[in-house]
Amino acid sequence: MDKQLKKIANFLVMNIYSDISPGLLKGKMGLAIFFYHYSRHINSSIYENVGDHIIDDILANITPQLPLDIFDGIFGVSLGIKYLINHGYIENEKNDSDIFNIENKLFSLNLRKIDDQNINLSLSKFYVLSHMVAGESDKYEQLICDFLKTYNKFFTGNTLFEIPMPIISSLLFFISTLEKNNLYQNEIEQLKLKVFAYLSARIESDKENKAEMIVLKQLIQRMNFTLNDEITGILFNQFKDLTVDESLSFQDFTKHYLWQNLLYDLECPSQLFSDIVSQEKIDNLLSDTVPPLPIFQGITSIGLYILKQKLQKK
Repeated sequence: MDKQLKKIANFLVMNIYSDISPGLLKGKMGLAIFFYHYSRHINSSIYENVGDHIIDDILANITPQLPLDIFDGIFGVSLGIKYLINHGYIENEKNDSDIFNIENKLFSLNLRKIDDQNINLSLSKFYVLSHMVAGESDKYEQLICDFLKTYNKFFTGNTLFEIPMPIISSLLFFISTLEKNNLYQNEIEQLKLKVFAYLSARIESDKENKAEMIVLKQLIQRMNFTLNDEITGILFNQFKDLTVDESLSFQDFTKHYLWQNLLYDLECPSQLFSDIVSQEKIDNLLSDTVPPLPIFQGITSIGLYILKQKLQKK
């Protein structure tokens, strides 16, 4: 694994000036997070300096024209900065800019709309709101109440509307965050069952991507539920054979699973990861004419996941 990490780190160093956004999932913020973690892993200031350089570059090029999502835009940059501050990689002064006032930016959006034409923004709204309410639920009480009422109504009348699965995953993460913090229990129980019913009706067609379905299963397993409930029982029966195993292709694993695993901090057995992601496959990916760089469907997600596994073993 250390050889794999070194190859990934050196490859990313050679490509830090690539023309990618400053964002978290599709941009430079994800690369910076990798370099900070890797520097601490090998106890080297060289890669920490690379991370510092990337952060300075991101902050110097932030403009009001950036999108708001966690893929390419402001939400992702802000969450990345907060993450690095909380883990002691950078100083709090990096968070002083008004550009990171994501609260006002979030309130400016139509939180009640699932836009299947803008998957990145719809997913981002749920994810960002999850982080904001975890410690300050009282501050957002009216917003959350309106939000839950809207989506309870939405899933009552749209059981076959094909919402992209990554958006559903982000919604489940939001629900589980409220549940974990013992917030709005009656409202989220209603919404949870309606989302479960939606999923149960939809996945009967067996057309969904396996990697995305595994993400859903792992998020649902985090929640409080009772198998005595008919809808929950049916859904778990449909999910029972879904596992992260060698039948999951390298392409599906890296493009559809890894970035969500990192985003929602999901489990994945290390041996199965080794079975799917071999040294040869990493070498082949790095030798592509234009190999993908970011956390989203790129080589950075593999590097961060290896580091995540190593941290869990300590």
